[in-house]
Amino acid sequence: NYTLIFIDECKFNQNKRNPKQWVMNNQNNVVKDNGRIKGINLTIACTNFGVIHAEITEDNIDSENFHLFLDKLLGAI
Repeated sequence: NYTLIFIDECKFNQNKRNPKQWVMNNQNNVVKDNGRIKGINLTIACTNFGVIHAEITEDNIDSENFHLFLDKLLGAI
């Protein structure tokens, strides 16, 4: 009897950087860039019975942070 664990990661931010736009020939193309806005990352592990472990962080999810998440997940199960 096995239970599958699904793991997914998603980044939420407010970046709307679109440097291309339509302008009239006689106008200057002005792009307003407010800079990058730091987002948050959600990493979650769940089964068909519900969420086992979830983590919200402002850090990027790289291999080191993902391994830390897996260690915490193993501790939770």
